[in-house]
Amino acid sequence: MIAFLIVLLIVAAAAELFSLRRKLSSIRLDIGTSVPYSEPDEEFELITAVENLSRIPAAYIRIRENLPDGVKFSPESASGGFRRRFSPGAPSLPPCITTSLFVPSRGKTTLRAVISLPRRGRYYLGETTVFTGDFLGFKETEKKLRLNREFIVIPSRVEDAAVTNALGGFIGDISVKRFIIEDPMLTAGFREYTGREPMKNIAWRQSARSGVLMVKNFDYTAEPSVRVVLSSECPAGEASAAVEYCFSLARTVCEALEKQGIQYSFVTNSTMAGVSGVFSSVAPGGGPIHLETILTGLGRATYAQTESLFNLLGREALGASLSSAYIVIAPSLSAEHLALVRRIESGRGAKCLILTAKEGA
Repeated sequence: MIAFLIVLLIVAAAAELFSLRRKLSSIRLDIGTSVPYSEPDEEFELITAVENLSRIPAAYIRIRENLPDGVKFSPESASGGFRRRFSPGAPSLPPCITTSLFVPSRGKTTLRAVISLPRRGRYYLGETTVFTGDFLGFKETEKKLRLNREFIVIPSRVEDAAVTNALGGFIGDISVKRFIIEDPMLTAGFREYTGREPMKNIAWRQSARSGVLMVKNFDYTAEPSVRVVLSSECPAGEASAAVEYCFSLARTVCEALEKQGIQYSFVTNSTMAGVSGVFSSVAPGGGPIHLETILTGLGRATYAQTESLFNLLGREALGASLSSAYIVIAPSLSAEHLALVRRIESGRGAKCLILTAKEGA
């Protein structure tokens, strides 16, 4: 019995000395998410990869992952065989997830947590503290990591019948124009001359072949293009809810244009966090990447402006783009702003739709 205890003590001492040789530098962490961005309160996975680069097993590792304020944690995330505990935070402490686990030598473990964020904005994930201990539990060391993984929450959609009806009618009018204006550069075919067509449209070669006068039948290719103008300029005393509503309006408008296959460009006077502080415009286009660029920009948007709405509309009235229609979104418009919108309509011949936050905020 005594011999067994002596052997046990020797083994424990060897394991203790062996565990003390392991350094935290051999523990590598990486943070990722299951989606590049989300909507408010939409659940997504926070994925934490823990890798042990050493030949010495990590018998005890404790990881504390700090999370943004207001985060929600799904209880199902506690599954997977790991001891996980969520702390909602305190006035001086951020919310966090604490996990205790074992990582074998040269091994890698993936932790998954289902979380959601309540508000539009730009967040940082990856502020983590790693704790490790010796074999007997006498000593614990820690290492703080700032991985700074950026995550964007985009604005929610506007579910308002009045907005839907106004936008639907506006887009419908734009789409109809495609079949009114002929493009003289593209010939879709030929038809007989009726006497009402101009002489320049007569196709003389086709007329000679057929023995009757033929005129060119042009295709209708006047592609509509919409310029979305967004302002975050809010008069003093108005709530930020009006600006947030405008961000949601901009998302709703761009998604509606995308659904109808209409090309659209985007310009705003709002500064964007994390994009050199400035985000001016997106060129005309369409498709998932084009829409994603605008949506993530709206997620980054702040309440600060790069210029006044008056200057922004004034530049558009001078012909900053060649769009056939405009959608102006702002918390409110003064008489001076409305005069500039009318200048865009009269001078550019562009149809304009105005959406404000007065009804929705």
